[in-house]
Amino acid sequence: MQVQMQSHAGHVRSFVRQVSPRLADCELTHLGRVPIDAARATRCHELYVEALREQGALVSWLPPLPHHPDGVFVEDIAVVLPEIAVSARPGAISRQAESDSCIEALAHIGP
Repeated sequence: MQVQMQSHAGHVRSFVRQVSPRLADCELTHLGRVPIDAARATRCHELYVEALREQGALVSWLPPLPHHPDGVFVEDIAVVLPEIAVSARPGAISRQAESDSCIEALAHIGP
């Protein structure tokens, strides 16, 4: 998944993270648990990143978080506008450690 923002060169910057091998242990609120094939999800994510690049996005990879099943969903962590980025703290305790690497990446890109 991605967080997108407009870069100075007029391109969209997309932040992405690798799919965790523990994706099948992800948080669920309103759905029943069904088997998730992490290898298939990884292949789909690779195609997604390729499609972003084909559309001209500048893709920035966040550090992998293999022990965080939901870490691939980086759009849950930040809201980014051209003039400001706001970091959100996930409500699920299992997701709270995901924020640090997103905040670090956003801090280095500037307005």
